Formats: sequence, structure tokens, C-alpha cells
Amino acid sequence: ACTVDTCPLILSYWGYRPSIPINAAFLGIFAAYTILLVIQAVVSRRFKKYTAVVMIGTVMEVIGYIARIYAYSYPFSDLSFITQLTCLTLAPAFFAAGIYFSLQRIVMVFGGQNSRIAPRLIPRIFISCDAVSLVLQGGGGALAAWYAQHEKMPDNGNYTMIGGLSFQALTLLAFLCLSGDFAIRTVKAKKKYGDQAMNEDLVSRRLRRSKPFQCLLVSLATSAVLIFFRSIYRVAELSEGWKGHLMTTEKFVIFFEFIPIALAGFLLSIFHPGFCFRD
Repeated sequence: ACTVDTCPLILSYWGYRPSIPINAAFLGIFAAYTILLVIQAVVSRRFKKYTAVVMIGTVMEVIGYIARIYAYSYPFSDLSFITQLTCLTLAPAFFAAGIYFSLQRIVMVFGGQNSRIAPRLIPRIFISCDAVSLVLQGGGGALAAWYAQHEKMPDNGNYTMIGGLSFQALTLLAFLCLSGDFAIRTVKAKKKYGDQAMNEDLVSRRLRRSKPFQCLLVSLATSAVLIFFRSIYRVAELSEGWKGHLMTTEKFVIFFEFIPIALAGFLLSIFHPGFCFRD
């Protein structure tokens, strides 16, 4: 029964009214990423799994920001809060899936013999971990929504989401360690054995020298780091509870959630592997 005119904002889950200009700007940004991914998919017709998972992430971001804009006028709506929380929490997991799909091809270009894990197993392992993270986060969001709709404290759902985010952060950390280890082993092998330590076919050699491919490597590494640190922030945020200082202060959400994921989305949309792996 609460409205902006009859109840103080402290009674809402938000604790503030989301900024329309800021949320509209990020809504436009992720809508543009979605359109760009559609164009990339139509033109390149390659890396369809990558395009699909990253596009799911950008669409979820769009839905999340729509919910935040709606909440400006209706800050006491449980549905808008749960929608934005679930969508903006889950979306980066789909971005991470796109990164995992790409690593297999990158390892094959440099030489699978330098990887501690067979290239064909890389997406299977990390996508499986990502799926577990998604189930925990999505299940936690659904459970929290159920508690909220029944006017109960959503702690159990919150703890489940924290578990999913923690698992996502651990998966990303393992991915970054594996990628770093592969890079070090590749460099050492090349110094010791020369080009024989790498994939010597003509296509792979040409790819390793191409600027788009090199930009893709930087893009994926940067995006993974951004998503990792954002996951750490989300764990800290949810650990305080839905009335915690981090969640009820929009500037923290902007700097530690919106901006890192917008940058990751930009890199993953611009440096599409369908174009960076032209050969």
C-alpha cells in the first residue's frame, strides 16, 4: 500500500529512488550491444554459441535496467527489485560463458600441448561450472522472490545467491590461473624450442600475427578480470543483506556493478571472435 507520497524510502528494499538518467544511459548502452551482436551474428555466421550466450547476458541487462527505471516511480514494488537483482546478477555469468567458449580455440591456435587441460575439455569444465553458478544464483533469486511476495525475510534465497556468486568468482579465478599458466608455458616452450613448440600450420601462424586476434586476447582477459572483481563486490554486497550500505547506496552499484560490466560487454561485443578468427 506504500507510495512515494505516503511512506519513507527506508521501508523499501531500495532505500533510494534509482536515477532515471543513469539507468536509462546503461539501458541504451546494453541495447546497443544487443543490436551489435545481432549484426555480428548475421554477418559472420560463426561462433553462434558465443553470440547466443553473450546476447542473453545483454538482454538480461536491458531487462534489469528497465526494472530499475520503473522503480523510480514505484520504489515499493517487490517485483521490480527482484527483477533487477536477478537479471543484473545473472547476466555476467553468460558473459563469462562466452569467454570460456573462446579459450578452447585460442589454445588450439597457440598449441594444445602447452595446456594442462586438453582443449576439448576446457569449455566442458568451465561451462559446467558456470551452469552450476547460474542454477544457484537463479534459484536463490526465485527463492528470495517467493519469500518477498509472502512478506518474509528472503535470507535463505540471499544465501543461495551468495553461494552462486562465490562459485562464479572461484571459477573465474581458476580460469584466469589456467590462462596465465598456459601463457607462461607457451612463452617458455617457444624460448626453448622455437616455433616447433607452437601450432605450426599456416592459418594459426597468420592468426597469431593478426591485430584482431591480438585484440581479442586482450579483450577476453580484461573482461574476465572485470567480471571477477564485480563478482567479489556482489558477494560483499549480498553478504550485508538487502538493507546493507552497499546495496542501498546507488553510487556503489554504479561504480562496482554497472561500469565494470558495461566495459566487459563493450569488449565482448566489439571484439567478436567471428571476426577475430577470420581464418
